[in-house]
Amino acid sequence: MTKDELLNAINEIMQREEPLTDDMLLSSLEDWDSMSVLSVMTLFDTEFQIVLTTEHVMNAKTVADLISLAKDKLT
Repeated sequence: MTKDELLNAINEIMQREEPLTDDMLLSSLEDWDSMSVLSVMTLFDTEFQIVLTTEHVMNAKTVADLISLAKDKLT
């Protein structure tokens, strides 16, 4: 999976019409809620075999921080 594909997958999870950008603050995104967090955790587990804790996700402040959690697995 590429970075753009991951961004698109997260965008779909959040059901956003506008694309996500690296500099967006997760806390400012209306659709970044507990269901989105769980869905992103599941995505990372199924796509990358990365088990994220809630702490990992909650420590991510921006979309770039979230993407960086999978940086070694992106193509």
